[in-house]
Amino acid sequence: MEKRAAEAERASVKYKQVEFLLDKVGKIFDGLISGVSKWGIFVALVESKSEGLIRFNDMKDDYYYLDEDNYQIIGKRYGQKLRLGDPVRVLVKKVDMEHRQLDFELVEDEE
Repeated sequence: MEKRAAEAERASVKYKQVEFLLDKVGKIFDGLISGVSKWGIFVALVESKSEGLIRFNDMKDDYYYLDEDNYQIIGKRYGQKLRLGDPVRVLVKKVDMEHRQLDFELVEDEE
């Protein structure tokens, strides 16, 4: 019973996090890399803790590969490393309420 209650609570929190960003597509937020996978990097927004995915296919500046042992991704051409816990800026690309998924896009620093 407790397990189902915990799952229901997590689902409810995820729903509200995704719902919060419904009207924020195209806006930029600060986030932290919260996970790395073979598909891309997961980023949790600092403001809302909403977590979304930046897919490798959407990262046009380089071809990235997963360095699973070091919890990071590395660009093949330029060697840029993005590690678990690194701060990043992201644009909210897509909000999918049906699947409770968020797609982000990495925003380059303008320096």
